[in-house]
Amino acid sequence: MSMTVTKQMVEEFVEKLENTHEDIIRQSGGEQGVRDTGGLAHAAFEILAAFEKYPNNPFRVAAVIYHMLATRHYFVDGNKRTSHVVAQTWLLSSGYDFNVEYEEAVPFIISIAQDKPIKEIEEWIKENAVKTC
Repeated sequence: MSMTVTKQMVEEFVEKLENTHEDIIRQSGGEQGVRDTGGLAHAAFEILAAFEKYPNNPFRVAAVIYHMLATRHYFVDGNKRTSHVVAQTWLLSSGYDFNVEYEEAVPFIISIAQDKPIKEIEEWIKENAVKTC
């Protein structure tokens, strides 16, 4: 059964993204704030659409999350950190986790910000994730 991404769903997801970002900045430093609210809403829509489009491929969804949040600068600071936390949260909810520490993942996450193709991001995630259940 297909769901339709609604305005309310996008607004709720944007709020979750903003809260996640605020927590990350509070814990690891940097400047809080959203630089591009319209862009963030678009990213939320694209991520929610990926949940629907790829229901049996958590790696592709996580790749879309990274791509949408790390390649653009919706937040003043912490875009790549936020993308990693959101992607990891999605993987955890799908029964997977990274088998690589964040510090080891940073070079790849930085390379995502240079507009790495989604397929390449997906392959990296597959190579660096393990089933948790």
